Amino acid sequence: MGIQNLRFQHTRHKAFTLIEILVVIAIIGVLTAILLPAVQAARAAARSTQCASRMRQNVLAVHLYHDSLKKLPPANIVSNWPTQMTWFGEVNYATNKVRTDIGLLAPFMERNATVQKCPSWDENSVTPLYESANGGYGYNLAIGQSVWSQDNAGNWVQRQSLTRMSNFKSTSTTVVLSDSARVQLPYGDQTASIVTENFYISGPARTISEPSSHFRHQGKVANVAFLDGHVEAVLEKDVAPPSHWPQDAIDLKKRYGIGYLNANY
Repeated sequence: MGIQNLRFQHTRHKAFTLIEILVVIAIIGVLTAILLPAVQAARAAARSTQCASRMRQNVLAVHLYHDSLKKLPPANIVSNWPTQMTWFGEVNYATNKVRTDIGLLAPFMERNATVQKCPSWDENSVTPLYESANGGYGYNLAIGQSVWSQDNAGNWVQRQSLTRMSNFKSTSTTVVLSDSARVQLPYGDQTASIVTENFYISGPARTISEPSSHFRHQGKVANVAFLDGHVEAVLEKDVAPPSHWPQDAIDLKKRYGIGYLNANY
């Protein structure tokens, strides 16, 4: 009888009480709350680094294009409706389909569309316009653009204004790509402003410019690729939105972190 009591007491001594279990659960919860933000920050930093690496590959493709054709690729070329050739693919505006295998840069990056996509690009938070094929990147419109001019007969025709690297005083300060998105104002049946994807960037120095860089990475920065091949994280500059913008567009700009890189882009 005494031996049985000893065994019973020994078994009770090894068991956890409800209070002890609750304390352990509470400690685990506190540790999770402390570690989770650090894990999320590490993942965000990794995505930003991967984005910068992909941007460098895109700029390398720009250099290869220039070496091959003796001119820089533009954001898009003069095209016939309904298709338009862009740096990331051929857009069909009638079907909203995109062929990324025949974009201007495609042959110079082995038609690998993956490197044209920012890892932090959230396809669910914006309205798609090009099947998300531009991957959240915008190309500088100032590097080759379509312009209207008169021919010998006085007719207005659209031509391509193409550039070479030598046209720019400083390749280290000439923007090629940045993280991008845009605020689309009410149009047609659309009664409110919305955020959409965007394949180009254009600065406030242009009369038709609207904010087009997306400061989506940790620390509210945008990755920016320059013509000399380097990529850096850039903070949004304090530039006012266009004066004709309604308040809901201004609110979306602030909420999504869409703005300008500087007074020129």
